[in-house]
Amino acid sequence: MSGRATTIGGVASAAGWRRWLAPGPVPGYRRGATLARVAADLEATLAMPDDGDAARMTLSDGIALRADERVDRQFLLHTVSVQLERTLAGPDANGSASIAASGWVRRGPVAATLARGADAHFAARVATLLATPALDAPLAALDLTYCELVASGPRWTLRIVPFGGSEVVGRMPSFRRYVRLADAQRDALRAAFAGFETALARVQDD
Repeated sequence: MSGRATTIGGVASAAGWRRWLAPGPVPGYRRGATLARVAADLEATLAMPDDGDAARMTLSDGIALRADERVDRQFLLHTVSVQLERTLAGPDANGSASIAASGWVRRGPVAATLARGADAHFAARVATLLATPALDAPLAALDLTYCELVASGPRWTLRIVPFGGSEVVGRMPSFRRYVRLADAQRDALRAAFAGFETALARVQDD
């Protein structure tokens, strides 16, 4: 094979890999399917907009949540998880913090890692929030993929991506596996969003 033919073949091969790895529709992804299963697990009502915006999930106790699907695309498979968030009025502060359970061998209370730029008011109030059993206990009981507290002025948001309520979809071999959000995990998630309101009220009373 000539050098020119080898070069052309290499370019074609590289172009093929770029097409394979390029962003685009995820094969096998069914928009809204995982959200619907999570809503069923939580015994919640789900409103899906037609314009692609976030869905609205309402729990049986009236708590309204913003709900989004997050798709993590990997080679020959993808994972769909659901991000749930509740936004409430609270004291003025600015910042964000990731929340995770402490302890390696035995799970302990949750702890916050402040993002750069968080102000002192935010740091102090996050500490108070997480010291409130109504919020700390259910968060510590949850298997979390991700959790975050965010404040933007008087608007406070608790954002949770639970491990339960996620789906893994493979292409080779073809499979689809959903991890239910059930029993203790379901109850802890519901309690966390209810406890967020209780904890914020405590912060405002201080």
